[in-house]
Amino acid sequence: MNFKEKRTKRISAIALAMLFFVPVVVFAASMRIEKDNLVISSSETVNNDVYALSGSVSVDGKIVGDLVAAGGQVVLSGEVSQDVLVAGGQVTISGKVNDDVRLVGGTLTISGEIKGDLVIAGGSVDIQKNAKVSGDVKLGSGQAIISGETGSVDVAVGSIILSPTAKINGDFVYLSESDAKIESGANITGGTVHNKPQSEQKDFVSMYIGPKVVSMLMVLVAVLFFYKVFPNKSQKISQDVKGSFWKNVLFGLGFFVLAPVVLLLMLVTVLGAPIALSGAAIYGVVLYVGKVFAVIALASIIKNMIEKDSKDQNLSWILIIVSVLVYYFVKLIPVIGWALVTVLYLASLGATVKFYSDLTKKLRADKVI
Repeated sequence: MNFKEKRTKRISAIALAMLFFVPVVVFAASMRIEKDNLVISSSETVNNDVYALSGSVSVDGKIVGDLVAAGGQVVLSGEVSQDVLVAGGQVTISGKVNDDVRLVGGTLTISGEIKGDLVIAGGSVDIQKNAKVSGDVKLGSGQAIISGETGSVDVAVGSIILSPTAKINGDFVYLSESDAKIESGANITGGTVHNKPQSEQKDFVSMYIGPKVVSMLMVLVAVLFFYKVFPNKSQKISQDVKGSFWKNVLFGLGFFVLAPVVLLLMLVTVLGAPIALSGAAIYGVVLYVGKVFAVIALASIIKNMIEKDSKDQNLSWILIIVSVLVYYFVKLIPVIGWALVTVLYLASLGATVKFYSDLTKKLRADKVI
């Protein structure tokens, strides 16, 4: 596996959407959701995983478990005994983390101690003089500065600087159009490898991010269309998803598996072939519509988490956009992310099929069809 493939695999798996979606299903953890500011004070010890969603998140105390957080500004100056997964506009890690750290954001600053690996995707990354990362560093960013001590460094950047206080205990491998600025005094115990993007090769954006963005935009347009044109239907299906979740999962799974079998059986008969071909087209449309309503249901779940006492079920376009991002990024999380999205999708598919089945029965009863 070459550097670009490794970088794609590692960085694309950063759990941005997990920061929003996992609290829906992980009931054993400490879930903290605030509109404005969320603070875990220096005198506070949380003996559990923490999932935090707020305008700003500040952790000054100790978390005996994982920290999964999202906010405009996230500051960790306390201690986390296990993994940290954070998404934010500005992220600062000045405390101690005893396991791996995965970050995504605009401006990311590391000045604390990290016992495990550090994986970052961001606009600007600053690993400061006092920072100590015992594990490897994997990052993709526009610009990066390393002034502290790390394990091996494997990055894809626009530009990178190793300051005089930088100490890399291993190899320094970087993918960039420009040469790294390695200042006098910087210490690299292993080798240094500079990989330049090849003109005949597709870059990371066109090969991976581009298709994902196009797919997300298509789903976003479909979600906005369905929600704006059929608001009552959308709300009814999303409410059914939450109200009979596991029943809908089983119903959706049954439809997903059994419908193709029935269509194949019909296809082998002369009379059933035309119906089977039409049914296959309808089957594909229903599968896609199920994804649309999965996003709408997710938006409704997030809204209820943030506004617990609100009776208003209307969804803003901003919340819909966030939900589309959440849905797609959660799918990138190995195993658990795929499982969570699949379960939500099957529940939405089941609710969608039930809705149209009931509607068809009603129209037949009213002799409309």
